[in-house]
Amino acid sequence: MPKVRGKMGHHRNRFFNRENLNRLLSDHRGRLNLDSIFKLLNTELETAYGQPIDWEEIVNPTGNPVDLLQGYVEDAVNGDGPNGELIWQTILHQSFDMVREIYLNLTLEDRKRFDDNYTSVFFTHAATQPVLNAEKLLALMKAGMVEVLKLGKNYQLVKNEVNDYYEFSYRDNEGHLKRDAHRYVVNARGQAKALETNPSALVRNLLRRGTVQIKEYRPADRGHDITADPAIASAATYKTGSIWIDPETHQIMQIGSDKTVTRSSFIYAVGAMTRGQIIDASMARGIVQATSRIADDLAAYLIRTQQL
Repeated sequence: MPKVRGKMGHHRNRFFNRENLNRLLSDHRGRLNLDSIFKLLNTELETAYGQPIDWEEIVNPTGNPVDLLQGYVEDAVNGDGPNGELIWQTILHQSFDMVREIYLNLTLEDRKRFDDNYTSVFFTHAATQPVLNAEKLLALMKAGMVEVLKLGKNYQLVKNEVNDYYEFSYRDNEGHLKRDAHRYVVNARGQAKALETNPSALVRNLLRRGTVQIKEYRPADRGHDITADPAIASAATYKTGSIWIDPETHQIMQIGSDKTVTRSSFIYAVGAMTRGQIIDASMARGIVQATSRIADDLAAYLIRTQQL
């Protein structure tokens, strides 16, 4: 479940900041690794709290969902800093203007590593829920009206056409296979990252006609050494599943008949369909940032045309 939004504090990052990121980018642009970024974040948190951080509890929190959410609410209301602020939230908030650049400059190996292992833990802390929402959910859970289950990343949801119900298949914390059947399911998971599975007739036509492309990372594109990761070494490309854009302008990238790659002058893309390149594409902040860049680009185009 998402963490609960608390009060921002006055802490200013000394380690996990733009200056240190620029230093890393200067030396390793396009070849950043998660360990170097994590080291900055861990040092910032440990210095601010004055003690080591239990990362295992952060990545894989223990305890039942009611107790966990109750703790999140109490942390948000009371804070963990001297003035009732949440220190970790204050630290992370200062990195939001950097996460997109960090993600785009990760090595191929570490981008896949992040996507496979750390996407959920990032969003549970970055996309926090308001206290009021959390308190409502907590009340429903305590009343026995809502139950929260951890399905894991490899769960399956299938429709049993014969018996007319939906079935979730997943493994519990002990690794045992579980199956839960339900007559009705509200699918609120949002748009799928893989654009090729989008049922929209418009999307299918755009792909079929080659108007838009699926972004794929080839190790040779940026000189990555992929031998360290067998999962990547065994594949010719890393398929993000999302539409290929210029991350600076959000213009879609197109391949001409002569195989040259150009930016479209008329078509832009924002939101979930760009998650393979834009880590925060589905967050309100990311959508605002994306549409702002598009507006700037369109305004510049109008100014140019008026001058001609």
